[in-house]
Amino acid sequence: MALPGKDLARHFWHLLGGMALPILYVLLDRGQMLMLVGAMVAFALVVEIARKRLGRFNAFLTSRLPIQIKDHEREHLCGSTWVILGSALTVLLFSRPIAILAMSYLAVGDPLAAMVGKTIGRHKILGGGKSLEGSLACLAACVAVGMVLSSGVGIGVALWIVLLGALAATAMELGSFRIDDNLLIPLFSGGAMEVLVRIAGS
Repeated sequence: MALPGKDLARHFWHLLGGMALPILYVLLDRGQMLMLVGAMVAFALVVEIARKRLGRFNAFLTSRLPIQIKDHEREHLCGSTWVILGSALTVLLFSRPIAILAMSYLAVGDPLAAMVGKTIGRHKILGGGKSLEGSLACLAACVAVGMVLSSGVGIGVALWIVLLGALAATAMELGSFRIDDNLLIPLFSGGAMEVLVRIAGS
């Protein structure tokens, strides 16, 4: 089944836009990155409050930005805001290498899982709308980006920790939770990798 053009564009926006943050963190130090994501959180929250209080403004944004704002997000926080919040908390809570990996897992894993699951997903798992094919795509994408970052960029995280972090990200993408997975994926995978790094170093 082919994805509608709007959904395909949204997933590519998530992929390309999401990777901008970990790439920037490769170039910036922690203090600079905290200032950047802090400013992004402030801006996103101002926009969300304005959307909530000003109906015309909300209608304007949802009609002009259909790629960023899904129909069910008209009255809720949009996915981009959750991505920004999740990324900001990830930068705040975890070491720089772990945060870069965790944000990258969100950027590549979530949209690829959706694209593959919606187009060729046949084997539904956990009694929900997620598919085995989508979850495998998420895992493969996370492993691939993790290996590129750990070897090509040299962020100094052991391969086995990269792999287990990818598994943690996939588990969060697969599950159905009340909290948006754009927040859960980087926090859970980053937390898992941070714990493993500390155990390995003790």
